[in-house]
Amino acid sequence: MAGSSKGGTRPGQAPVREAVGSIIPFLDHQLPSLRKDAAAALGEIADPSARDALVARSRDDDPDVRKTVSWALGQIRARVSP
Repeated sequence: MAGSSKGGTRPGQAPVREAVGSIIPFLDHQLPSLRKDAAAALGEIADPSARDALVARSRDDDPDVRKTVSWALGQIRARVSP
């Protein structure tokens, strides 16, 4: 059903997906600080479309990146949980 959170699109969803798509490549940046900032931004947005990219980064070499990725995944879980 259009407009519902379970089907169709919500108002503003396209710009969110566009933002997520622009941020995800920074999860692979060579600088840990940029990977961490990207994960934090994705956590603030908390769009489920970022989940796979964040999971892929959950074993990052940098502990601060891993911690932020874990937080971001928690934000997404909290948003999609009933």
